[in-house]
Amino acid sequence: MAVNRSSPPNTNTAHSNAWRQVAHFFRDIPFEPVLKVVVGRTQEKVAEAHGRLDVLVNNAGITRDGLFLRMDDKDFDDVIQTNLKSAFVATRTAARSIMRSKSGRIINISSVAGVMGNEQLYRRLLAMFRDRETGFAVRFRTAYDAGDTSAAIRLAHDLKSTSGTLGAQSISDAAEALELACANGNLADVEVRLSALSHELNPVIAGLSTLEGPSSGASA
Repeated sequence: MAVNRSSPPNTNTAHSNAWRQVAHFFRDIPFEPVLKVVVGRTQEKVAEAHGRLDVLVNNAGITRDGLFLRMDDKDFDDVIQTNLKSAFVATRTAARSIMRSKSGRIINISSVAGVMGNEQLYRRLLAMFRDRETGFAVRFRTAYDAGDTSAAIRLAHDLKSTSGTLGAQSISDAAEALELACANGNLADVEVRLSALSHELNPVIAGLSTLEGPSSGASA
């Protein structure tokens, strides 16, 4: 069995610290060329020691969980490269050897979070949503009454996006209607839309009041 480790061992030894330093050094090296070399060299060692490659297990996986709208390109690329690209490159390399020997297995292992979702993350995001959107109507009205239409539109737009990402579609639709009314400058329509949004939003905020989660970092 040959193992390529992509994370430091679960120890507190000097070896673990040294591993972290090496991993930090290699962070900025192009991923694909290094992966191809590592996979190819591992296959060569397996062939030298055992004559052929019988089984490949793709088990590498990382998470960069967070709100979709706040995920940066680096986090997305890290997840795709580790969870998807590594399996593709390793499988393509191993397949050549397995096809030549006419025998072998390729096993891909994924996380149950891919099917069931990450409940802990979702609870945290809901708590952040609660903390951030509590008092939305007051903030919106303050900005709108002060003549800061752009700030009012931005508040409605952010609520539309965030609630939509979390699956609160009725809130997202109401926030979109408020955003449009604000952009059109119709005061009467703004009042109607703000009231309709509050009708959708307030019960949700109240329902999330008992949910444990962040308060101090709600706006992060």
